[in-house]
Amino acid sequence: MRCLLILLFISCALAQSSNENVDVVVLGAGIGGINSARTLTDNGRTNVLVLEADSRYGGRINTVFKAGYTVPVELGASFLADSNYNPMINLANQAQLPILPMFFNLTKAWKDGRPLNANQGLRILNNYEGVLNDTIPYEQTGRSVAEAQRLSGYDSDDRGVETLLMTNEQVYGDNLEFIDSAAIDTVPGDPGDQYYLPGGYMQLVDYIIDNPVSIRNKIRLGCMVTKVDYSSPNGKSVVTYWQNGIVKQVTANKVIVAVSMGVLKANTIEFVPALPALKQNAINSVNFGSCGKTHLFFGPQAIPILAQYPVNIFYRVGKNPNPRYNDALTYFYNNQYIQNQPAVQSFYCGNFNRNLELLTDAQIVSQHMIALKEFIPNLPQPVGYIITRWTLNPLFRGVYTDYAVGNVLSDFSQFADSVQGKIYFASEYVGSLDSNGDLRASLGNVYTSYIAAQVAAMKIFNNQP
Repeated sequence: MRCLLILLFISCALAQSSNENVDVVVLGAGIGGINSARTLTDNGRTNVLVLEADSRYGGRINTVFKAGYTVPVELGASFLADSNYNPMINLANQAQLPILPMFFNLTKAWKDGRPLNANQGLRILNNYEGVLNDTIPYEQTGRSVAEAQRLSGYDSDDRGVETLLMTNEQVYGDNLEFIDSAAIDTVPGDPGDQYYLPGGYMQLVDYIIDNPVSIRNKIRLGCMVTKVDYSSPNGKSVVTYWQNGIVKQVTANKVIVAVSMGVLKANTIEFVPALPALKQNAINSVNFGSCGKTHLFFGPQAIPILAQYPVNIFYRVGKNPNPRYNDALTYFYNNQYIQNQPAVQSFYCGNFNRNLELLTDAQIVSQHMIALKEFIPNLPQPVGYIITRWTLNPLFRGVYTDYAVGNVLSDFSQFADSVQGKIYFASEYVGSLDSNGDLRASLGNVYTSYIAAQVAAMKIFNNQP
């Protein structure tokens, strides 16, 4: 009986399905999907449809506002990273959006509730740089950063250095055991400074959507894509998706896949025929990191307390041996100093975040307050909070790509290649452009998605595979 009901439901849904035809259908309305549509439209291919499973656009860019606080809160991407390579900075200037530098060198380190003196801080920094130098001879494809450090003879009982090494995990977005030690050599040198948008990252997304002409009517929200059938000999592809409980289909000349790498790795979208083995291997081989944020909001009574610390980051040196595993809550952005708002934000990665996401909100807040009160003992309890759970979210399943152990550059180029000139990929995995304008591997972030989208769209415009 149950099977009959299921079949009846499916047949009824299919009976309500609709089919339309477009030139290009884009899967995902993150920065990659939006810039794919933008680039195509600006070059005259205007019959574009963007399908987004979420109820909002922006993907892992998600700016929100907390009631009672005027400063925007970034739940996803926070910074305009790598200023020497990042086209988003020029775009922000074009949009006349103010951007401000993030001075990480204003950080003060704290240990067991007491400030580190200059000599202690210098010792930790010198030891940390020594570890990085000693690791170089052991960096090679197929060996993790953590293994290279062990082979270099690093003493993991140095709490200060262990804490500083966590900054590498936060750059790569995952545990150093998962990151290939040769990956550092694939990143363009001299990345430059980091900036942030005081008005919120979503301003930049909205600018891309609305200029020079609006493409909002091309973005369709609440559309969960389940299948891409590119088997037709006529060169067209059929994309199947659910919207409001109704199965719908759209036929397109080209498809741009700009969904999260976590979604691709989970195989939640069926490709018919199955993606080629090299393409699937490229998807499977990458590591998709796990990062999270907790924003704690305090009342007016916390303003003079936080104002006692004129630094933008509270940096907490681990209290236990191997703080990467025991003391993962190590630094907190002091938004009272940065944006004149009584709030503190933490950032954490890897398995610590994966485990933290499984806890209740109350447990996560409690862990944060215990860590914060080690050096701000009179900090009151927060009046509100926002906690991200990107890894548990089925529409993302993580945050951004990094170099898994064993990754090679050919993985990235194979992912960037189209499938039969029908299916194109615009993901942060593709990477950035080098000085010759060629794609190369890079850490996954907003601007690499933005660039990959332009590359995919221009391949379609120029009829390139």
